[in-house]
Amino acid sequence: MRARISLLKHYQEYCLKHHYQQDVAQTTVIKLLEKLDQRIRLYRFFPRSMMRLLFSTRGLYLWGEPGSGKTLLFDLFVAFGTCHKIRVLRLHQHDFNGEVRQHLNKLSLNRVQNPVAHLVRNWS
Repeated sequence: MRARISLLKHYQEYCLKHHYQQDVAQTTVIKLLEKLDQRIRLYRFFPRSMMRLLFSTRGLYLWGEPGSGKTLLFDLFVAFGTCHKIRVLRLHQHDFNGEVRQHLNKLSLNRVQNPVAHLVRNWS
């Protein structure tokens, strides 16, 4: 079995290939994304049980100026992390808010009890 290449290594190779200077803040985020990736792998390993609750995974919110590399880091995470094996919904914050609002309005019009819980169940 081949050894898994770390996200940090992929990032470093990307920077070399495209003549980008590695950024300290981006390197810090890559390390956090690697930790998140490890938690996702553990979370997916355990069956639906109490053990799975012990490894419940929280996400990571990236923010920064346009051009600071948020999309690049996320794309590397999805392409080379555990996420390449699962469905990933990629939205910018304002698009996500619009999607949530649209679905909640639709659920409210259909008189769905507890539309937020319904939305979360269907999106998870």
